[in-house]
Amino acid sequence: MTARRADELVARIASAMNAGDISALAECYATPMAIYLSDRTVAIASRPALLDALAAFRARLWAAGTARVAPRIAAQGLSRGDTVSLWTEWNHFHADGSAGPRSFVRYFASTLPSGRYAVQLVEYLTEARPGAINRATEPHRAAS
Repeated sequence: MTARRADELVARIASAMNAGDISALAECYATPMAIYLSDRTVAIASRPALLDALAAFRARLWAAGTARVAPRIAAQGLSRGDTVSLWTEWNHFHADGSAGPRSFVRYFASTLPSGRYAVQLVEYLTEARPGAINRATEPHRAAS
């Protein structure tokens, strides 16, 4: 995966998150997928579950004061086939433009059989809004 392609993927995630376009955001991820948190792993098995989890996650971030996110790829691992790991820093900004908390996230992304490039695994090294993912995915854990 080229650096340009990695930048495009992370920029698509940020653009969709900032616009609140959950469908476009979901296109950046594959299902099934896993999200690794400090205390557990959350599995998201289907696109409807992914859409619900992303909508809840974004709603919680915005309710907690995030008005915009801006990513930076800190490092890109060596590709294994067409899979690569991306270490990203996500800066969260308040409505007045002031800096909020940051999250550090590692993505594993690859080309899907359809040709779409997408994230297949997410590892949160540091959460900007601790608990936002946990709470966003709880209904899906309970239902599975």
